[in-house]
Amino acid sequence: MRPSLTDLLLLEAGALDPAQAARTRAWLVAHPEDAVELVDDEPIASAWRLPPPGMGLGLRAGMPGVLAGEGLRPGDRVDLRLEARPDADRLGVVLLRQAQGPGAGPWAVEAPRSQAELVPLSRYPREADGRHSLSVRVQPPAGRQRLGLALVPLDLPIDWTAPGEARWSALLEAVRRGEVAVGTTDLTVGGG
Repeated sequence: MRPSLTDLLLLEAGALDPAQAARTRAWLVAHPEDAVELVDDEPIASAWRLPPPGMGLGLRAGMPGVLAGEGLRPGDRVDLRLEARPDADRLGVVLLRQAQGPGAGPWAVEAPRSQAELVPLSRYPREADGRHSLSVRVQPPAGRQRLGLALVPLDLPIDWTAPGEARWSALLEAVRRGEVAVGTTDLTVGGG
């Protein structure tokens, strides 16, 4: 079975279980030309390198109880939940959204848009089990979407006057070096 680009990245990181790693290596040996095509089929369209869902922060998306049976539509709210952290008062929350679903578009910072909006994780509500909960509005388009959270040290030098992605160069570098906790989760959004 042809592996995905995510499988190749997980293989490189040593994060596949031994049986899956062996199958992926065997496929690469048997299909070297297809491996190049696989990478070319799934270009990385952004400087952001975030882990696939289930890795990193252990981020989970849950719908509020009143919407549980209806599915998600643009405009609904979803709760992003993550484990409590002892350093929550020193970490700001950055919300990212992948524009057109997993693997299909660039990541963009959705919030914060100003220094005043960079809120410490400790100020977000906590669930009964201690997890932090962040309420996020579901955006169009319909289909699969990927959300990401980065927990940024509040003393990270962010140039709030820089335009667009240039503003986040220090954060991008910290993510690349593995110095910032990040996580992602997928949502399936129905028509509005």
